[in-house]
Amino acid sequence: MKIKKIFFVTQVANLEFFRATCRNPLLISNNRSPDTFHELRKVKDNISNKLVSKKLIHCVLESAENYLTMDAGIPQIKHFMYCSNSNNQVTVPSGFDSDTLAIYRALFSMITSGEVKLLYRSNVESVNVVWKTKNFILFAAFGPLVRRKIVIQSITKLLTWLRKKEPDLFATKDYYF
Repeated sequence: MKIKKIFFVTQVANLEFFRATCRNPLLISNNRSPDTFHELRKVKDNISNKLVSKKLIHCVLESAENYLTMDAGIPQIKHFMYCSNSNNQVTVPSGFDSDTLAIYRALFSMITSGEVKLLYRSNVESVNVVWKTKNFILFAAFGPLVRRKIVIQSITKLLTWLRKKEPDLFATKDYYF
């Protein structure tokens, strides 16, 4: 079996000039090539500058709605991350910490082969699920005692809620600059 290296370069820009709004939007650019880091930085700077000069930041802030996991109305879910492939955006409720990110990163590495589409992992600390389809990737974390049937029902409810809230959670309107 041949092992393939995958590089994942991420540019994250905390848009400091929006601190007056009491919100901290992030501009995230991803690429799998390590050679494009500086190119992504230039693109990120260009987008940030145009958002300021064209006064379009209110459009970004409207989409950057802060919400909590409990706003979905599904008490069994401790946290989730939803990656929409149709509009290349990610939504994550507030309360995202480095431990959760490490779990999601480990789960993502397990499904990148393309053979696995749904991964259910349970241990004494939590139950974690990652589900990869052509339209989305969903990561969800549950308490350690949540049964598989409840996990499936909760994910179904979460997907329904996400589809309903998609215009509020993602920048889906066309803004040109």
